[in-house]
Amino acid sequence: MTAILILIPSLLAGAACGFLAHAGMSGLVDLARALRRRNFDRLRQVLEKEIHFAPDQPRQSPLPLPLLAGLALGLALAFVWHHPILSVWWLVLGGAFGWMMVSLRHVSRQALQVMEVFVSGLRGSYPVSQSVTAALESTLPHLPCDGAGSELRMMVAEVLRRYNSSLDLRESLDVLRNSGWPMMLRLCSILEQVSHADEGSVLDALETLEEQIRAARMLLDRSNTVLVLNRLTLRVLQMTNLAGIVVVSAFPVWRQFYIDRPLGLVAATAMALAGSWYFMSELRRIEAMLL
Repeated sequence: MTAILILIPSLLAGAACGFLAHAGMSGLVDLARALRRRNFDRLRQVLEKEIHFAPDQPRQSPLPLPLLAGLALGLALAFVWHHPILSVWWLVLGGAFGWMMVSLRHVSRQALQVMEVFVSGLRGSYPVSQSVTAALESTLPHLPCDGAGSELRMMVAEVLRRYNSSLDLRESLDVLRNSGWPMMLRLCSILEQVSHADEGSVLDALETLEEQIRAARMLLDRSNTVLVLNRLTLRVLQMTNLAGIVVVSAFPVWRQFYIDRPLGLVAATAMALAGSWYFMSELRRIEAMLL
């Protein structure tokens, strides 16, 4: 009976998040696809060269605090249970949950705002400097000093440091390319083409990218209610699963029940993790389609 109760939140997560994600976002996804296809074709025409834009992929956070928190929680549960199978499972489950939170973090609206300021600054500085690095240097002071702006400041400073250390432009831009920021791969593709395109083409490409960032930000604003509702629903169900684990761990009778039947607890918690991972991936995929 207890195993069935623990499985209920996972089933509710599937029903609630699946319905909200697919029904509430279908119209916005179609609009996002149309805008993305239009802007991709326009950028390619402006630079008069075939450019492949790889999709922005979420990457590991430089300071994976959720991963450390998940491992710490798993270690605490392993100590409480002190079981040859379940103790190892709690460590694996905690690490997997922390990695999920790091790798599937949602797109920050502030990051899009900072990117819009950044691209606008480059577009204004490039005609004067006629140099990518000089444009980066002149744009750097205008970026915000906190949050996403501070993160972008550090990345741009690292690009300039690499370039001044005799690395070529493409290698220097790897810092931005590998950041996982929305639209950053497209910006790097434009900046790498400056030696093969005239000034007008580069400026037109930057203007088009700025419009695309603004359109993506507006789409995120329009979809914010549905996305937040989906995310909060998923968080509540995740907390319900966590509360169930804590309760089972705290009561000796239930703990002994699962110590005698460890595979039942492993199956229940694995199903909860798989459901949570799936729907977080779906939410992240929908956000990526808006970009």
